[in-house]
Amino acid sequence: MDKQSRNVKTAEQKVRTRIENTKETQTADYFSEDISAGKIPEDAECPTGYQDLFDNMPNGCAYYRILFDAAGNSVDLTYTKVNSAYAANIGRPRSELIGKRVSEVFPHLTETSRQWLQTYIKVALSGEPAAFIQYSDQQDKWYSIAAYSPQRGHVVEISEDITERKQTEANAEQYIAELAEKNRELTTSQSRYRGLLDHMQNIFEYHRVIADDHGQPVDLEFAEVNPAFEMRTGLKVADVVGKRLPVVNHGIDKATWIKILGDVELTGQPIMLEQYSKNTDSWYRVSAYSPEKGHVASILEDITEQKKAEIQKSANQKQVALIERVAWLGALASGVAHEINQPLQALKIMADGMIYWHEKGKETSIEKVIENCQGISVQAGYITAILEWMQDSVNRAWSHTPKEVDLNKMVKQAVSMVQERLRVHSIQLRENNTCTVSPIVWGDVRRLEEIVIIILVNAIESFEGVDQATKEIVITTSCTGEKAVIEISNNGPPIPEEIIGKIFEPFFSSAKSGAKLGMGLSIVKSIVNIHNGTIQVASLNQQVMFQIEIPRYGP
Repeated sequence: MDKQSRNVKTAEQKVRTRIENTKETQTADYFSEDISAGKIPEDAECPTGYQDLFDNMPNGCAYYRILFDAAGNSVDLTYTKVNSAYAANIGRPRSELIGKRVSEVFPHLTETSRQWLQTYIKVALSGEPAAFIQYSDQQDKWYSIAAYSPQRGHVVEISEDITERKQTEANAEQYIAELAEKNRELTTSQSRYRGLLDHMQNIFEYHRVIADDHGQPVDLEFAEVNPAFEMRTGLKVADVVGKRLPVVNHGIDKATWIKILGDVELTGQPIMLEQYSKNTDSWYRVSAYSPEKGHVASILEDITEQKKAEIQKSANQKQVALIERVAWLGALASGVAHEINQPLQALKIMADGMIYWHEKGKETSIEKVIENCQGISVQAGYITAILEWMQDSVNRAWSHTPKEVDLNKMVKQAVSMVQERLRVHSIQLRENNTCTVSPIVWGDVRRLEEIVIIILVNAIESFEGVDQATKEIVITTSCTGEKAVIEISNNGPPIPEEIIGKIFEPFFSSAKSGAKLGMGLSIVKSIVNIHNGTIQVASLNQQVMFQIEIPRYGP
């Protein structure tokens, strides 16, 4: 028996109970007997108790009489009596219903309503009661209706508004349908999930986290693993599920693994990290999250080959950088010769002067000798500083102990290394500082000096062979927010558009007048990168400018 049949059966039983066992039946019988016998008019009074019961019934109640045409065919129903609940249900006062035909009250009957009308006529003529569920288009309501005939040609309707119940049933049916759909989706998802786990190449582990009395993770118990786990560890699924973590499975130390996954379960925050396994000399990319309290899932991707490739690439890059640095220092050697030659000439002049006066037999005062010795010492110290800087640039990599660097002092030291070349080429150099306090950065002072020197040397070489009245290089240090900025500009020849995008590439150079313009600029970029900075170059309006930004250190 389907749901609608059960509802109809229930309604039929309900109306039979009301008709046979309650005062509603007596009230209906009272009206039906007296009206049919013509004993009382439609507006006649009935016993007060029956009238109150009829009027105050919670369910709608209507008494109809069949109308026949001249040929004796039933054609309509006439309202004889209705109670307040019925009038309220259809939204019409009782005075507009009593004595009116149904076709007058409802002039636009639907097909369903006509079937309802025929059912009432059938009950009135056959005497067989009926019970059914009816939807009213006009009221947009559902009714449970029971109908019976107290005497031939008459029918009584008792209707109960079940709209709310029908809506509840509809909602329940929709909910059940949605649950069924979700169940189908879940089944499909589980199938896909299982297929994914079974065929993925990465290790999958699902653990129950075992905690101590203080809630701290102390061990892991396998709840599920995939075939890749078996293949990589040699441990069988049947041997590990439900068991605690062995000392070593995929190579990651047990204590380390408990700490990593335990923290994920405690915080609820997913992680992704790279973990090295010393036991197997392997690298893993670990992704882990906690899908539910007390459990954690993890995926381990073997990235050993990738890490080896990265390490090799890094080694190759360092080798290339070293080779280029040596090549650049070789190109710089001729310039350094100029720097050394000047103090050497000064040494020679002071030494030759003392020898000359000695050969002439003239005594030189002790004060003059000391003065000359002091000058020799200063010039020798200058030569030593240049040679030490070159040696250090060749031998030293990035400092493992970076420190605070005053940019202005660093720039002055770098400029001193090329001062003689600036003089020889008649190049003016100006230094500007727009910061209220000297900008401080965190890094390797010798590497930062190398940045300035390489850019200055390139600027000096760009002026070679250029007939220009004023040759100028300007170094400006400034502070912008949390950045320290160095700008080095010159009014030499512009950088051609076709090569400006290549000047930071390793071993790039542009042959011009025997000089190697651009040599060492990839070194500059790598040093800037090490200091978490940026470098840009622009060549506009007879100005070539390099702009370097490095994070400031301290207030």
